[in-house]
Amino acid sequence: MAFERQKVYSSPAMKNITVQILLVIALFTSFTSVQASTKSEMMKPATIFTPKSFDSNDNAQVVIAGAFTGFCMKMGNNHHRVDKSLRKIYIDQSVSVTSNCKDLEMYIPYSSVISLGSLPAGNYEVLASGADGNYTSMAVLPVAAAAVSSSSNGTDARLYAPVSSVEFKNTGRSTNPLITIKGVFTNTCLVLDSVEVYARTGDVYEVLPIVKMNKDNCNSSMQPFSKTVELKSFSMRDTLIHVRSMNGQSLNKVITNLDRINHQFTL
Repeated sequence: MAFERQKVYSSPAMKNITVQILLVIALFTSFTSVQASTKSEMMKPATIFTPKSFDSNDNAQVVIAGAFTGFCMKMGNNHHRVDKSLRKIYIDQSVSVTSNCKDLEMYIPYSSVISLGSLPAGNYEVLASGADGNYTSMAVLPVAAAAVSSSSNGTDARLYAPVSSVEFKNTGRSTNPLITIKGVFTNTCLVLDSVEVYARTGDVYEVLPIVKMNKDNCNSSMQPFSKTVELKSFSMRDTLIHVRSMNGQSLNKVITNLDRINHQFTL
C-alpha cells in the first residue's frame, strides 16, 4: 500500500508570528550578552597598610584596602613587583566592571593581603598604579634585620604562637575594643609568654603573641591557648589589625565602620 506524503501549509499569519518570536529571541540574547559583558580596569587602592614588625627572615606583607560604590564592580587580580636594588614595591590592582549595569549606590569595602616573601633589611617605598597606568607613592614598608638568638640554633630571637583565630569585640564608643587570640600548641615545650600590642602610624595595630621555651617539661601534647587584650586609643578610621603567628604567618583584618556596627566577629 502506498502512502502519500502530506504537505503542511503555513498561513502568512503563522509566518509573521514565527519571525517575531525569532526576533525576540535574537534581541534577548543580544541584550543579555551586553548585560553580562565585563571589562578589567586598573584601580588605585584608597589605602595601603604597612605593618612595622617584619624582619628579613619574615614573609613581609602589605594590605591594600578601599571601597566599591555598588555591585557593578568586583575585585580582580592583583600583581606586584619588588625592585630590591631600588627598594621599591609596585602594586597593580584590577577591578572587573560590568557594563550597562543598573546599580544601587552602596559602600562595599574590600581588602587584600599581598605577600612579598623575605626582603633584605631596609625601607621599601610602596607604589600603586591607577586607571591611567601611572604609579603613585602611597606608603613605606620598613623591614628590620633579623635578630637571631645564639642559643636557638640560628632561629629568630622571638618566636610567635600558632594563632589560628582572632575574635574582635567592640563594646561601644566609650570603651576600647577587645580581641581574643586562640590557637593550639602541639607540645608542652612552648607556652604563651605575653601578647604585645602596638598602635603604629598609618592606623595599624600589631599584635605579637610571644612564646617562651619550657625546657623542664617538654612532651607531645595538644595545649590550647587563649588570651584577650585591649586595643587602646582605637581609631575611628579604617584600621588594620595585624596578628603575627608562627612560621611567618599572620592574620589580617581591616576594620571599617560596618565592622564597628557589627560589634563582634572572628577573623
